[in-house]
Amino acid sequence: MIEKSFFGLMDSLGPFEKKPELAVGVSGGVDSMFLCYLSNKWVQMKRGKLTALVVDHGLRQNSKIECKQVQQFLNKKKISNHYFKWNPKKSFKIGSQRDAREYRYKIIEDWCYKKNILHLLIAHHFDDQKETFFIRLNSNSNAYGLSCMSKITFKKNIRLLRPLLEFNKSKIKSYLIKEKISWIEDQTNFTDKYTRNRYRKIIPYVEQYGLTDNKFKKIFQHANKEKKLLENKVLDWLIKNIEINPLGYAIISTKNFSLLSQKEFIFIFSRILMTISGKIYPPKSKNIITLYKRIKSNKNNLGMNIGGCHIFSDKKITYKVFVSREIMKRNRKQKLNLETKKIFWDNRFEIAGKYKQILYFLRELDKSIFLDQLKLDGWKQLCLQNKEFKKNNKIPIKCILSLPVIKNKAMNLISIPNLKYYSSFENKKNFSDIYFNFKPNISLSHFN
Repeated sequence: MIEKSFFGLMDSLGPFEKKPELAVGVSGGVDSMFLCYLSNKWVQMKRGKLTALVVDHGLRQNSKIECKQVQQFLNKKKISNHYFKWNPKKSFKIGSQRDAREYRYKIIEDWCYKKNILHLLIAHHFDDQKETFFIRLNSNSNAYGLSCMSKITFKKNIRLLRPLLEFNKSKIKSYLIKEKISWIEDQTNFTDKYTRNRYRKIIPYVEQYGLTDNKFKKIFQHANKEKKLLENKVLDWLIKNIEINPLGYAIISTKNFSLLSQKEFIFIFSRILMTISGKIYPPKSKNIITLYKRIKSNKNNLGMNIGGCHIFSDKKITYKVFVSREIMKRNRKQKLNLETKKIFWDNRFEIAGKYKQILYFLRELDKSIFLDQLKLDGWKQLCLQNKEFKKNNKIPIKCILSLPVIKNKAMNLISIPNLKYYSSFENKKNFSDIYFNFKPNISLSHFN
């Protein structure tokens, strides 16, 4: 019965290829072992292929031994697997769980992308949903947040699939015991150090007072309906009132702000700020509420920094609000994909171009040339070298200052690819076919 339910849920998460290729994250815990075992059965029925991805996080003393035990099980079941060795202490500040989780997802997603695997299975289940619900409820989350995790989450290059969201942990354990499949108990799940663990201990007592699984399901169903209604209204508003400029900033018409409730305003501005900043997490609602109140009170000189963005109005342009990337003192980070020869700067711009120029660019990057924002000193250099540009410019200065540029060792401006500016003929020769395409982590119209 449990297998039939699982197979039906997997089918509902399509579309899949005729012979689907899937990856599944396997920690060795009860949830991931259950997911791996059943998803392998499902993929065999479809004549596809499953690869189990095992990450040795190095946090526990026996993590290497545990990973080997997991691989032994996988090899015994003839499940293809890949092992990642990773030490988060060298990559993140100790205690930064969210960063560690995101990095773990990233290395797995990058592997899937390189192997052309579009579907990554994650073992979140119904009990995880309940814990997430209480965590978000305690954070004063709205109906959108209380809908909790989605069965399908679209990432930049892959789909995250959660087929276990309707299964509770007791059924999962019972099935593994019946099938004589062992698992590894993570002792960190029992410590009160982490918020989720504390809620996990409370839930059984809540159930005694009538908040049963059936009632939780009704809450999630209602929250999901509210979520869809909000998404549809927001999408319609975005289409009519927002323009995302290819230079990486947003222009917002303020004429229809009065049609939005505070809840809708928070949701919309969170999306805009995440798109323009390249961040994957929304800013705090209280900061957006402050912005909402300022706009509602018709403040003439609007200017705020929220979520890595600068929000401002322009006296020359009425009924418009601009959102640009915040100017920072330090250089923005860049990520390099050696296989595709592409560079991603500040999680917002994809840098591509003709093969020879990209090879030159990659060779000289962080040696003789550097990626940075234009900033005020770069703007002054530009105006000195091209006086006509300042006179003819119609882009708000704050938006121009946040543009990605190429600078030399002395941090002097040598190219602004988006404006087709080069400080010399030699620089034009080297960089005229380099393109900075605005491709943020989360697009404005993308919902999970």
